[in-house]
Amino acid sequence: MLTVDELVRILWRRRLVFAVTFLVALAGAAAVTFSMKKQYATTAYLYVSAADQTASSFDQVQISQVTTKTYAELLQTRNAADAVAKTLPFPMSGKAVLSAVSISPVSGSALVTLTATASSPQRAQVIANAYATTFVSNASSLASGNLGTTRITLAEPATLMTSPVRPRPKLYMLIGAIVAAFIATGAALLRHRTDQHLEFESSATEINGLPVLGRIPRIPAGALSSASLEDLSAPAARQGREAFHMLFANLAFANNGHVPRTLAVASASQSEGKSTICTQLAHAAAERGINTLLIDADLRRGRLISLFDLDPRSAGGGLSSLLLGLDSTPLAQAVAEVGDHDVKLLPSGPVPPNPAALLGSQALRELVREASERYGLVIVDTPPISVGADASLVSAAVDGVVLVVDLPSTHRSTLAQATNQLAHSQAKVLGVVVNRAAGVSGSYDYYYSGTPQNGQRTRRWPRVSVDIASAAPTRRD
Repeated sequence: MLTVDELVRILWRRRLVFAVTFLVALAGAAAVTFSMKKQYATTAYLYVSAADQTASSFDQVQISQVTTKTYAELLQTRNAADAVAKTLPFPMSGKAVLSAVSISPVSGSALVTLTATASSPQRAQVIANAYATTFVSNASSLASGNLGTTRITLAEPATLMTSPVRPRPKLYMLIGAIVAAFIATGAALLRHRTDQHLEFESSATEINGLPVLGRIPRIPAGALSSASLEDLSAPAARQGREAFHMLFANLAFANNGHVPRTLAVASASQSEGKSTICTQLAHAAAERGINTLLIDADLRRGRLISLFDLDPRSAGGGLSSLLLGLDSTPLAQAVAEVGDHDVKLLPSGPVPPNPAALLGSQALRELVREASERYGLVIVDTPPISVGADASLVSAAVDGVVLVVDLPSTHRSTLAQATNQLAHSQAKVLGVVVNRAAGVSGSYDYYYSGTPQNGQRTRRWPRVSVDIASAAPTRRD
């Protein structure tokens, strides 16, 4: 059961669906209202009186009220309506006459109201008066039995009413607005329930119970190149640089105060920016003086070698060859230079016949252990979790896992399946990186918002190295 606050939040998130549905429903109500034909009504009054004047006043009242109800029932018979139809100056069946007339006794009196409704004031008046006069003239035939002691007369004929009784635009539109609001609320709730896209507020600190380690704003691809990141005058470069530095710093907080020696970067599905985040996280670590190794563990469709624009022939056999034992080259010689001397790359290598068997082997664990001894930080780019068990097998062999979530493309059900799969593999998920997050880019401009004056150049901060075990920064000249 939704609370009022939850309902308000859902309606605010789905305000476009609510507004469009409300306007469409209200427009439909308006179209129906103003397309209805006008109906006019007028009323004639019949008076029923007791002919027996010897009875007491109380008895006369009782007899009159009972007789009034009796006449009201007789007025609504098909025979009475057929008799009226024959007297009308226009063709109309008895059934139509009966449906156009409503008859009811007035409570506590001897009056019977006879209301006729028609498409014109004149037609309604003619029907009402014809019905009343015809019944009064034929009432003498009922003067038998108990009804013989009473008589019915025309107390007041129907008048010409020029104001329509239907439609009533103001009332109908008010009712239409209320109904439209309920329909729009239902549409918003249905959209919220069926929409699989993630909803992430700027103040949120968790997604699916996992802490948010970083928010990466929308950054053009060219702004993530090494040359662009060195140019701090470009807003996109500043935003990208600070976003990844913040992510790297939060890794220590999420891992009991120290950055993990081996880290896997995973995503629920493909094209969520996982490989790009791997490379930029490696650059952020290298700027702190950490010798970093990137391992492309996507043995089916490795992308890191193309991101660094390297020649596959210059990278040796790659990860698959090392795991299969086909390459006897030591790990230190199997890696490739990627431009930054503190970042090395071990590409995925040739596609093996069974990648999952290799990634689940003891050989991978030993390779990761050896890499952690040689390098200050090992970052493993995994395949998407949704394509198979590869990512789960790699995640179980490292110290921690970072899950990349791309807001525009990640679905809630896919993310839930990914987190469950990582939980089943007993991987240590440190948190979530929100990629292409809206509304966060401006916060990274704070430290660069000042304009250099007096011809001064923007200050270049000295590189620092981080002790992985304690995450204590030490200055390196």
